[in-house]
Amino acid sequence: MNATGVIFGEGVPLPLGELIRLSREGFPLSLREAAKRMDMSPATLAQIESGRRPVKGIVTMVRLADGLGLPRTQVFEWAVADLEDARERGAL
Repeated sequence: MNATGVIFGEGVPLPLGELIRLSREGFPLSLREAAKRMDMSPATLAQIESGRRPVKGIVTMVRLADGLGLPRTQVFEWAVADLEDARERGAL
């Protein structure tokens, strides 16, 4: 996977929530364990992973990155790509 959330060889960007879910499951961490590490409720994390809650704030991006042990820049790039895609679709 590259910095924009594209799986190498596939060329199709994945939504931020799906990237977060795949990263979490790769540890593996339960939704509850990951949410605790991120200082957010399991419901909030579930909404992010399902794409029902957009990630717009820096604090949330930092919590996601730090909670999963990912580079912050990686999560920022994924979030920006996700927001740009939503904007192009008229979802924002």
